[in-house]
Amino acid sequence: MPLRLSRRSALVSAGTLVGALGLAGCSGSGGGGSAGQSPDYAQGSASLEVELPPEIDGPIYPEGYAGPRLRDYSPFYSGDETFTVLTRSAPGNNLKTNAFSAFLEEQTGVTVDYQTVPMGDDGTTKVNAIISSGDLPDAFMLGPEWMGGFSPSELYVYGEQGLFQPLDELIDKWAPELQQHFSQFSEFRPALTAPNGRMYAFPSINQCFHCRSSSARTWVNKNWLAEIGADAGPTNTDELREVLREFAGRHPEGKAFSGFKDELPIEFFASAFLNPGIDYLRKNGEAVEYTPVLDEFREALRYIRSLVDEALVDPNLFTQTSEQFQRLTMHPDGNRVGFAHASSQGWLATDELSKPESVINQFVIQQPLDGPNGKATIPWKYDAGAYIGLVITQACKDPETLVRWADFQMSLMSTLSMRLGPFEKAWTWAKEGTTGIDGKQAMYERIPQTEESSKQLKNTSWDEWGPFSLSMDVRHAEAVDATRSVEPALYEAGTLYEQWASPEDEYFAQPFYTTDQAAEIGEYATNISTITTRYITDFSIGRAEIDDDAAWKQFASELENAGLSRYLEVQAEASKASS
Repeated sequence: MPLRLSRRSALVSAGTLVGALGLAGCSGSGGGGSAGQSPDYAQGSASLEVELPPEIDGPIYPEGYAGPRLRDYSPFYSGDETFTVLTRSAPGNNLKTNAFSAFLEEQTGVTVDYQTVPMGDDGTTKVNAIISSGDLPDAFMLGPEWMGGFSPSELYVYGEQGLFQPLDELIDKWAPELQQHFSQFSEFRPALTAPNGRMYAFPSINQCFHCRSSSARTWVNKNWLAEIGADAGPTNTDELREVLREFAGRHPEGKAFSGFKDELPIEFFASAFLNPGIDYLRKNGEAVEYTPVLDEFREALRYIRSLVDEALVDPNLFTQTSEQFQRLTMHPDGNRVGFAHASSQGWLATDELSKPESVINQFVIQQPLDGPNGKATIPWKYDAGAYIGLVITQACKDPETLVRWADFQMSLMSTLSMRLGPFEKAWTWAKEGTTGIDGKQAMYERIPQTEESSKQLKNTSWDEWGPFSLSMDVRHAEAVDATRSVEPALYEAGTLYEQWASPEDEYFAQPFYTTDQAAEIGEYATNISTITTRYITDFSIGRAEIDDDAAWKQFASELENAGLSRYLEVQAEASKASS
């Protein structure tokens, strides 16, 4: 789906952002002066006033490792203040009694009163109400945007108004773990620095390698390939058509290529003809392009339509749910799908990885398809892996302590305990010779659990809504195998697709928007997305004729009337200001 727009971003267009700021009674002066930082502070000019604790033995670090290390931490806070942090609720988690919550308090000395809101629209509505009321917690810890957390633009706007405190000077003085990350990943700090030179959030790091190509990821059933005497899937668009014909001939009761509406295979097919961009946006110099209106994208739709017309691509994939799709793969008489588009194997079937002949294990990664004009171009997400971890509000009278609390959460022991549960109960350090996801030395591994011990591990970890450090090397240093996790297959898929990665200078990263820009983007984005999805579906399955120039012009005209040109101008302006 193009132009994915969060509920909170949509609310910006209705004036909620500006209204909330007014109701909160903020009177910041465009630089975010606060108890923690002077308005004219130059980022990076202060020196650390605390040092990283000494390293201690435990993990075996893989060669070339970049990320946090195991250190001998001691509690740093001895005050009696209880900080209020608004965060997420999750089934089975009670943060007031959660084992990781207790671990944080024990390790830092900081007492926190966790207030929670649910994920999604319900949580967003409650957060907006809290902001509008002006009765703010000391901090927000709401996770990334897909959880309903703040966007970079909201940080910028709320920060400019003084609602959120700038943290640059506090980070430079009191966050040695984060400073270590800045030295290892040069792109990390700029990614969360607003155009005014301020950071309004303590970040988290989540460098997901396989996510960089997930929008184009497609799988093929190896058993069906074996039936036609093929050792691997097709390499170009012509070969795909021939393989699909073979599949359809041998399996008339099935679908040669299928999927589901939430993850359409448009980027997979379109990448044979052009770089379709992330969410259909890509850079061209300082301009931003919307690829569905380009001639090459029309050629891709012609190709899809020709496959649908031959009954080689299932037209139902544009409308069916993942559950309906899985009824095909998990059919009582056996799998009924040859190729399937999905970001993860987990969407392909509901049986177990531990069984070698299970349906989920029949699907292997399909390489990108070279097209009529040359090599495929997979839209590659060149993001820094920088996300919003903790936002400290104007209500907090001791932001220094919360910055140090957040910085501890970037440590290795905290990150792994947050994600997995208690050390030596849920996980332990891996032995020498154990391999991780990327084939290098593993650093840690989960401890096998019985039914009884699994019950004891409930409410012992957090979801990824606060500060943590899942650098790529930390993520890949987990000891897992393909019988227990989809991660090895996803890593293999990412490594394969990287050979066709789009140029970095064409990557359009979400910029910081001003209040006015955010309002314009919100006004246009939903309509543009709706029109594009409708026409892509109609052209693909024959409700509109892709070869009809009048129909194609009508598509472009509707997008233009929905504000596409201005939408792209605003994106380019914001991108230039954010770079």
